[in-house]
Amino acid sequence: MARIDDALWKELTGPKGDRFEYQVWEHLRQRLPETYWLAHNVKLEEGRTLWEIDLIVAGPNGLFLIEAKYKQIVEGYLHDTWVYQQKDSRGRLINQQADRTTAEKMRKKMIVAGNRARTSGESAFQYLKARVIFVFPDEAEVHLKNNAGKEITQDSSGSFFWNHLSELAQRIEKLNLAEGLKKELTANQVEKLIRLFKPAADRWPDQVGPYQILTRRRDAVIVAPNGLPYTIHKLKHSMLDYLRRGRCYNLKELGNKDRALFEEQVKRHAKVLASIGPHPHIINFKEFLPDAVNDECWVIEDWHAGESLAEVIKRNGQKTLDPRAFMRGIAEGLLALHNNKFIYRDLTPDAIIVELETERPLLTNFETARDLDGSPTVSAGEDRRQEYYVAPEVLADPGAAKIPADLYSWGAIFHHLTTGEPYQRRKERKFARIEQTGLPPMIVELIKNCLNDDPGKRPQCVDEILKVMKSW
Repeated sequence: MARIDDALWKELTGPKGDRFEYQVWEHLRQRLPETYWLAHNVKLEEGRTLWEIDLIVAGPNGLFLIEAKYKQIVEGYLHDTWVYQQKDSRGRLINQQADRTTAEKMRKKMIVAGNRARTSGESAFQYLKARVIFVFPDEAEVHLKNNAGKEITQDSSGSFFWNHLSELAQRIEKLNLAEGLKKELTANQVEKLIRLFKPAADRWPDQVGPYQILTRRRDAVIVAPNGLPYTIHKLKHSMLDYLRRGRCYNLKELGNKDRALFEEQVKRHAKVLASIGPHPHIINFKEFLPDAVNDECWVIEDWHAGESLAEVIKRNGQKTLDPRAFMRGIAEGLLALHNNKFIYRDLTPDAIIVELETERPLLTNFETARDLDGSPTVSAGEDRRQEYYVAPEVLADPGAAKIPADLYSWGAIFHHLTTGEPYQRRKERKFARIEQTGLPPMIVELIKNCLNDDPGKRPQCVDEILKVMKSW
């Protein structure tokens, strides 16, 4: 029987989801051997974010984050959107519901939990990576796929898994050592590992440099495509009262081997902004502030009231945007970027701020921008790019990307903005929706050309896009 890090959990009588979580707990407590430790309902506070994790398992072969999902039918991609369905008493499908956040949130929790272990001072945990297991009732029909469309029970990196409840304990025991472990953890090390996951002290500062921190959302952590986590805050100068936008990077979120390169990576964002200078479609850089007390770095930028394009699309607000002006603005921002010898590589709706008053696009998130001279980038955690918007060659080899990769992203965003759906290049009739939008034929053709899998058959520079857009 597994050991527990807190009082015995009494059976729940509330919603079915809570009761199922208790069943998962009891299954693991009774079926895992005493070399494993359990903790439930863990609230893991890291920096300015509070994460809640259903169950954590620590054992000789590593650290596992368990997410209990009480669902009847689950379809989708293991690392992306899931669709839940239910059956009525006659077996008919009802209540279809899309879930675009579960996988992403668990990936962020995996990063935080792994880094909590790695920065604990215990040498055995120095390179330890946590793993995530989603568990479903035995009767659930689960069809989760990889990016190639093949049904899987785990991803290729060995970080994400799913299991039916009855086989969960057996699956955990049979898994190999976690990445970063040279040998099995001792009983003493396993106990130390599970005891790391207690709520940390609240350490919210009120100020950074000369700026008062006005917003402190705990649920607003963002993870860049290379795994680098940061939060966005509204700031006010304590003496002059003007507003600024602060990007706060937490050094504790990095593995040891990347820590020495961190400052260079954060400065990449600032360097891009400083190189371009003031531009109507790019967030303007102001200053860089290291915070040694809280082990953080801040990039200070102009404040613009607004929200990301991803948030706009999520609430279906893109219908109010003028696609001609909006997409031309993005193209002009890209042109400035390319003229200063940088490429985005992974431009997504998360990297575009929609200004509230003017609805103009403002480009940001340049952490993974690539110097056209080939300067290296730093990676923290598992590389995770949003496939819908990123060119196939970037997914295959990020270091080889050139300007046409950004034009693919531009076309993918245009597709999502005007059709309401992300572009899916593996779909049989992938251009059916864009052809039905009523856009001028030359614009439809431009979008299709930008989305060509072959970078050599896309437009080769932004000027080609702007020439067509200006004739619209």
